[in-house]
Amino acid sequence: MARKAKSNPKSEKAPTEIDIKRFTGFTGSVRLPGSKSIANRVLLLSALGRGRVRIENVPDADDVQVMIRALAELGVDLQSKSGNIEISGNAGPIPVDAAEINLDNAGTALRPLCAVLAAGHGTYTIDGNEQMRKRPIGDLVRALRQLGVQIECRNSNYPPVTIHADGVAGGNATISGSVSSQFVSALLMMAPLIEPGNRLTIELKNDPVSKPYIDLTLFLMKDFGVDVERDGFIRFIIDSGQYDNPGSY
Repeated sequence: MARKAKSNPKSEKAPTEIDIKRFTGFTGSVRLPGSKSIANRVLLLSALGRGRVRIENVPDADDVQVMIRALAELGVDLQSKSGNIEISGNAGPIPVDAAEINLDNAGTALRPLCAVLAAGHGTYTIDGNEQMRKRPIGDLVRALRQLGVQIECRNSNYPPVTIHADGVAGGNATISGSVSSQFVSALLMMAPLIEPGNRLTIELKNDPVSKPYIDLTLFLMKDFGVDVERDGFIRFIIDSGQYDNPGSY
């Protein structure tokens, strides 16, 4: 005679409804994940600054991992330890004089790296995957050309980007902020790297999109020792100087 199969509690389906009793309060703590927008800015500023810095709570985001990899390929001394990154700043522009960097689809790495590499001395090519090659960069390229940078990009607007860098003396650059605030942030982060004793004036053609991200860039630059004179979102004036790394961030 056939046996009746025993029921297996583990194989039973989970209930479709769960009754949660009402309560009036709770206690505890949470650790929020880091922001990739903050992390990639801080990683880059740390690489350009003077001194060693320990960056804590670095998020494990694709864009952040791409930036870490790119900085290592560009000769930056960095070490990863349990979700934190330790960087010995270069006290100036990127140290290597030639590099070909693949940024996959990391837009938050593309724009600032283009501007920062333009302030160095060497030949650099930045590229990525097919999605990256659809990301516009023409406004930033044209602004850098106003400052004397030799730079080319595909179809005048898209990666790959090739930079023949010989430093930036300073001067005036006009840029549109209507496509991406990252163009403005990239120029701002590059500005302290201009030749000593000079200043850079950045003027916007129009009201920029994503203003809070520009404010974020200025806030972080101040944390790394750089003050920016500004007229709202119309004009920014930055003197040449030195990023100073905090001990930890």
